[in-house]
Amino acid sequence: MLNKIAFVAHEFGFYPGHGGIASYLYNICKYILLNHTGVELYVLVNCFDKKCDLLAFKNLTVISITNSKDVYEHLISIQPDFVEVSDYCALALDCLIAKNLKKQFSETVFAVHHHTASRECYEWNTSLPVKYANHFIKDCYMREKLQIMLADAQISPSSFMSAYVKKNYLIYDEVRAFNHLNVELVDNPKSIKEELSELYDLGQFSDTFNILIISRIEGRKNQRFLVEQFIKLKKKVYNCKLFIVGNTNYDEITNEESRYQIYKEVPLEFRNDILFFDFADTKQKEKFIAIGDLCVLSSTFESFSIALGETIVKGIPGMASKYTGCCDYLGATKEVATFDPFDDTDLAEKIENFYNMSKEERMNILSIQQETFSKVTSPLITVDSRLNWINEKLKSRKKRRGGNIDSWQFINNQEVVKFIGKHVILTPNNKKNKIIDNFLQDFTFNQNFTDKIIMFNENYAYINEVIDAVDYGCPILILNARNLFSEGSLLSYKDLLTAINSKKENVIEIAINGFGNLEPNRTHLKFMLSLNEKLNFKGNVNG
Repeated sequence: MLNKIAFVAHEFGFYPGHGGIASYLYNICKYILLNHTGVELYVLVNCFDKKCDLLAFKNLTVISITNSKDVYEHLISIQPDFVEVSDYCALALDCLIAKNLKKQFSETVFAVHHHTASRECYEWNTSLPVKYANHFIKDCYMREKLQIMLADAQISPSSFMSAYVKKNYLIYDEVRAFNHLNVELVDNPKSIKEELSELYDLGQFSDTFNILIISRIEGRKNQRFLVEQFIKLKKKVYNCKLFIVGNTNYDEITNEESRYQIYKEVPLEFRNDILFFDFADTKQKEKFIAIGDLCVLSSTFESFSIALGETIVKGIPGMASKYTGCCDYLGATKEVATFDPFDDTDLAEKIENFYNMSKEERMNILSIQQETFSKVTSPLITVDSRLNWINEKLKSRKKRRGGNIDSWQFINNQEVVKFIGKHVILTPNNKKNKIIDNFLQDFTFNQNFTDKIIMFNENYAYINEVIDAVDYGCPILILNARNLFSEGSLLSYKDLLTAINSKKENVIEIAINGFGNLEPNRTHLKFMLSLNEKLNFKGNVNG
């Protein structure tokens, strides 16, 4: 029976500059509070809207937290039936470590919500691999990967994101897609324009084709690309304007304001037709919607944009990349309303094609998008079916696949030993073996760890490749080593290094309290330098 739900994330509510997860949590909490009154809700977040109207509900408790340890302390007291934690920052990692050590939360189901984690924030912002990010982002990524592996269930806001997570995080779990709830209902979109026409002179925009993007200005929203495409369009369609609306972030690499970066690159002859505006709340957005002809979300990748959907509901057709969760609600219009972000001309051509359509054709596209969006973001699909799914998870919480491992053996870098166990721990010395033994006796490994390489450390430090883990001088667990070596065969440190270097799986890092930080291990690094040369390894020798 579902009595207590805890949502764990970094933001909640509609404060200026909030992100998508904040509005999503507000909407789902409001619906549950109004329609499932027997459920107690707990929201644990780093920041939230202090004036949020939901704070008046007795069944809602909003708790300010700083990190995963705070979350652990609060959830120990709450003992929720179900926890939905955002992927970003891995705020439930301490709880999941405790659960998998069989110390706490045996009756609680934890699900990771794959919205946008550190890796996605960085890579989608910069178009660079996460290995080039700063240490904070890289270390967050390592914690987030482990949280994903340990969770009882995985959910995402779109079919695109479900497929993305399966492919890029190499997990065996199903990633169940639940679109985000929409609460923006508009009886008559025309009334918005009529009402605002009495207050503002909208006629000055009636003779131009007006393109909108309403989103935070940053690399992953790809406004720079939209500007480039607009300039190409402008050379063919003279009477068009581009409105870029949203608060701005700073460039990950240069720390320059993203809005200014884009503006300064706009040629002078186009600056009167590319207009920038700051953050707009719900009422302010309506002013832009009243004059808009097409709303474009230019992100290369996007988990699921409620903002674009809300614009569609209010009367403006939408267009997005074919690599986004928006495809779930663009429905039968995807052929004309999605673009290839890796094609230099596709977006400009798609916008030009839309410009050349008749009013009836545009309205037909809008009608299909509104109908599809309303359907996939309805409470029945987004919340009620999710609660049913949660109840099924609660019924089967004891059936989570996985268990303790047994029959492991340590192989030191100086030894040649006979392989007699199921699993092998490659270690530069024997000083930490007892701590690892004690940890493994209690720890549960589920199906996501199949064929993974696991590194033990005191802290979470970014590891790019298997050989990087070796370079750190930390013990490495090779699960199911019988898939690599036959029982009774003689194994050396070199044999193990050669075998794991050929594996493509990402390294999963587990920090053990009291383990002692082994990065960098100078003696081991000296050994590795010579070994790398012999084996022609190309890892990054840290230190």
